[in-house]
Amino acid sequence: MVFTNRNEDGKGYGVLSITHNDPSDFQATIHYTPLSLGSSFDDFDVNEAVEVVVVPYEDTHYAFVAGHNYRALGLGLPGWNGKGNIGIIKDALSDNPQLVAGTRSLPEAQVNGVALSGDGKALYAAYPGLESTFVFDVEQMLATASNPSHWEDLRSQPIEELNPNIFLAGRLKTTENPITGERRYEVDPDDPLAPITTDGEDYSVTVASTVDVVSLNAAPGDDLTPTLTWDFEEIDEDDISEINVFVSTFEEGEGLFPGDNVVNWWDFTGETVGSSRTIFDVLNVPERAELLTRDWNGYDDFNPGRILTATWRDGQWYGYDGSTPLATSEGAPPNTATQLTLPDDRQLTAGQTYHWAVQALDKTGKILDEDVEQLSVHPLETTSPFTFSSVTVLTHGFRLPTAPEGIPDNIYNLAGNIASAGGDGLIMRYNSDTGEWDAIDESGAPRPNVEPSSYLGQPLVLLPDWSEGSQSHIPDSGFSEAAADVFFAALVDLDRSLGGDAELDVTTGEYVTQHGKVFDSPLHFIGFSRGTVVNSEMIQRLGKHFPEAGGAMGSGVRDLQMTTIDPHDFEQPSLSFAGFGFPTFYEPEIQVWENVTFADNYYQTVPKLRNNLTGTPAGRAIPDADLNVFLGGTVQSEVSGNVRREDSRAGFTRETDAILGLGRGAVHGRTVSWYDGTVDLSETEAPDALYRRLGDSFHEHLFDPELANNSEFESGLANPWYVPDHTAANFALEDESAPHEGIGTGWFYSVLGGGKDLRPEARLDRR
Repeated sequence: MVFTNRNEDGKGYGVLSITHNDPSDFQATIHYTPLSLGSSFDDFDVNEAVEVVVVPYEDTHYAFVAGHNYRALGLGLPGWNGKGNIGIIKDALSDNPQLVAGTRSLPEAQVNGVALSGDGKALYAAYPGLESTFVFDVEQMLATASNPSHWEDLRSQPIEELNPNIFLAGRLKTTENPITGERRYEVDPDDPLAPITTDGEDYSVTVASTVDVVSLNAAPGDDLTPTLTWDFEEIDEDDISEINVFVSTFEEGEGLFPGDNVVNWWDFTGETVGSSRTIFDVLNVPERAELLTRDWNGYDDFNPGRILTATWRDGQWYGYDGSTPLATSEGAPPNTATQLTLPDDRQLTAGQTYHWAVQALDKTGKILDEDVEQLSVHPLETTSPFTFSSVTVLTHGFRLPTAPEGIPDNIYNLAGNIASAGGDGLIMRYNSDTGEWDAIDESGAPRPNVEPSSYLGQPLVLLPDWSEGSQSHIPDSGFSEAAADVFFAALVDLDRSLGGDAELDVTTGEYVTQHGKVFDSPLHFIGFSRGTVVNSEMIQRLGKHFPEAGGAMGSGVRDLQMTTIDPHDFEQPSLSFAGFGFPTFYEPEIQVWENVTFADNYYQTVPKLRNNLTGTPAGRAIPDADLNVFLGGTVQSEVSGNVRREDSRAGFTRETDAILGLGRGAVHGRTVSWYDGTVDLSETEAPDALYRRLGDSFHEHLFDPELANNSEFESGLANPWYVPDHTAANFALEDESAPHEGIGTGWFYSVLGGGKDLRPEARLDRR
């Protein structure tokens, strides 16, 4: 039991613990904590505590205590004219509760009551002297109060001076008398975070149980531009002035709402940039806010690039800026105040889970209520239950001689994401000892007695492993081709085990082939670095012996996609240093063969920014590809034109993780992270922190202080990672109205991603 004590002994806040609950021998202990902060000569305390609520947080409990200074009024103390505030007590149910923070002591506030919302996320406080109710963000208050680095400052400063984001409703306008220095606090009626006016001296506050007033509906399915519908169940629609709809890969609190604070300004660790400069040193708090957020209706929006931010007003839906009419989806039902279809340029990626919300606002801008729901888009099913929904061949690249043998973790991660995004798929790894494919889980652990035939209708992901015996790093001709021969033979053998055939006709000297379940399925070859060469060679052999692979023989319907990620098939003298290195692997040039139906390429040229030696390989554009996506660096290309450093995406403007001035290839490996981020739209941390939200760009490997300090660049930052670039979208990379969460690009173009019909038009000059 907790209670407040208004006696003159000053004990203030108490915890009563029952130690023996026997009526004949009842025993209890009481532990008090004084309600004082800082100097005893100031008014920054929680005097005369009158009400308390307790909330769990992390591994302890915190209490919010309302207090005022009625007794001080009778003493005639200067400045103590009925001030009141709220205190925050740590370890509130322990034997040693501690007052660690407080809100600003406001004149005539006379704070008289506190209450928590039904979900525990909001704290309501009655300020009868100001005829207002304040609403505080519980998470923001406790995140600040629980941070030990703030404790000393919090003993003398109101918590809102350290974190102004604690207000949901309660922000005041501050003015100062230039002569006396006296501060005055006023309500700004135009401030969306102003206190709630009660039009009377309400001395207590009670919060009713949470009631969902909005009923949401978006049936999961295969529709990649779903229609969202809702009903207002307990709101008079005449009271509604505006409606907001938000769609995001992030849930509430992580970026679904513009008010979600995903970066704590006061928790920057000062990650090292170069040898000494840090992000913390480069920017002050206002500069961070300017770079990492965008203003939306008075909120610091860390995620303006969510999939959709739309406002219904005066019979029309508007986009993020509130003034540009939202595009409509062709053939969709009409948009209304209770129905909205995602525009064609926001087409979702299949096999993902999204989050969406509806807000109803009155004419003052007050939120009447809101509701949040998940939206799951089914993995796309195969056109035939007798094939796999897709067969993906995912080939790793060059492995350093010092690296352990085996497939890299980021390739396993990508394989697992493809298998799960496409359904409950199967992953198999090539076994060089047996020449067969073994079933594994996404971490590489064996799965004995698992047969691929039991996964028909689901994705199959094959992982060629050519790390053993240093095959992938030997810089000599023939190794990539030899690896391709081995893996192609293993691929044919797997297809034969599932109904295929390949026999030599001794009379003609030609192979007579028949597809099995593998070659009857849509095929997707994904290669990284030197693995792009291995895949190109496999596809060449496939085109020679199984030209119709990727669909049923004779059907005329097939799909064979070739995805290259940072292709490494050309001479790079900067990789040769101190008499050793890998300036060239004497590779055959990657080709887009005539059996390829779609070729997409993703690459960076960051090492070209340096004139000296480097440990980071670069990629290149592939002129015959249907789509070349430049991630960063600098390049002169007949495909991409002249691209400058400032056209780069965050994390692809400079080399990071440097050792003795030589990069470790982090930027090269980050291209896999970029592509992986289009496969699993919920992923943010593996293996890099991904740039989906504007607020993500504070991470050291994404943040470039040279750009932040360069007045030539208005934004101060490089471009975001993602923007839909399919044929139904018309976004520039730097377009602030574009979705930046990963839809509409990368894996979206695969059969499983659902964007096959929106691919850029295929080139006809196949080799």
